[in-house]
Amino acid sequence: MIHLVMSVFAAHFATADVVYKDPATAASGRYHIEAASDDRGILVFIHGSGGAASYKSLLPTLLKITKPYKQAVLMAQVPNDRDTWAEAEHGPQFNHAAYLKGLLNTVVKEKHPHLSGKPVTFVGLSAGSTFLSGDFLPIFVNEFPEGSAILLCGGGPPVGRVASVHDRVRTRFAIEVVITTSDFLYDQTMDAVRYWRNRRVATNLTRIPKGGHCGFDLEKQLQAALNRLQT
Repeated sequence: MIHLVMSVFAAHFATADVVYKDPATAASGRYHIEAASDDRGILVFIHGSGGAASYKSLLPTLLKITKPYKQAVLMAQVPNDRDTWAEAEHGPQFNHAAYLKGLLNTVVKEKHPHLSGKPVTFVGLSAGSTFLSGDFLPIFVNEFPEGSAILLCGGGPPVGRVASVHDRVRTRFAIEVVITTSDFLYDQTMDAVRYWRNRRVATNLTRIPKGGHCGFDLEKQLQAALNRLQT
């Protein structure tokens, strides 16, 4: 008797350097996504100041650490060749939060509908963390009740409008913050921690006693934060 063994492989989708133009804000930028048909969620990475040209530089690291959790990886470039995602406290506002929300709607709901409704983990680096904690999440956190955020060496309180945090978000959304105590963004990052804790959003803080700005093993700390969020 001949036994037939069938192997089932998940389909893999990689989209490199696609330009997205947001119809609501008229802003445009590039993104890269790596996804598979059996993904259980998606990680969205937001780079720091001056990182637009190299916005995909951490892709190998992110693919490595998300593999056990079957997460797709989306890397987004700040639109319109600007220097940073974070909005200025004073001065012109570029509505980057609305741009990112539009990008997610297009990429996830339209181009990769198998990811729609699945948990989203936002990861920010330096000013990318400041943008997530101070610009994007204060407006849109209620739309990601099953989600989470990892703020690496950065953060900040809101600089614009905010929405009330729904009870469902308070019980499910979680934030991980990793920063050295000598980081020049330390004080404003502590303001962000207090802001989210005051709104009863679970916020875990990892303070590293030595090192300057982002002066820690990025892969190790990101892996540890992701592990905590998945347990």
